[in-house]
Amino acid sequence: MEARDRVGGRILCSSYHGYDADLGPSWYWPAINPGVGKLIRDLGLTGYPQYDKGYGRFQTPDGQARTIPGYPMEPEGWRLSGGMITLVDGLAQRLPKEVVRLHHPVCEMKRMTDHVEVRVEKAGESARKVSRRIRSSWPSRPVWRQPPFYLPRICPMS
Repeated sequence: MEARDRVGGRILCSSYHGYDADLGPSWYWPAINPGVGKLIRDLGLTGYPQYDKGYGRFQTPDGQARTIPGYPMEPEGWRLSGGMITLVDGLAQRLPKEVVRLHHPVCEMKRMTDHVEVRVEKAGESARKVSRRIRSSWPSRPVWRQPPFYLPRICPMS
């Protein structure tokens, strides 16, 4: 279930003059998350070490340009060729089209004894979906700490 009209949630990659810019997560750490590295390889994607030499430049909120020295990551961070959206696209291609639900903002998740209830809002109407298992990109601690887990900025509590 995706709240927007596309898969990927907060992962977005925009291209500009042949350059890709990750908006959202940008790095992965093979030394910390070997499963992510395996998934990337299984999907036939390629990565490269984050360049950390030289200088970085950014613009501050007041419009000033700042230059800072680069610094190495420990452990080494990697990026995906084509941006993190290639990981989303690779996974989405493996899903049957009929299981992807776009425009379905999840408002609440409730863990029951033998299933999970998920409430979604679509066009002002609320619906509950029930599943024995769920895979979520939300951090698990806030979701399961005190069920039900509400997202009040997205949907009103009922």
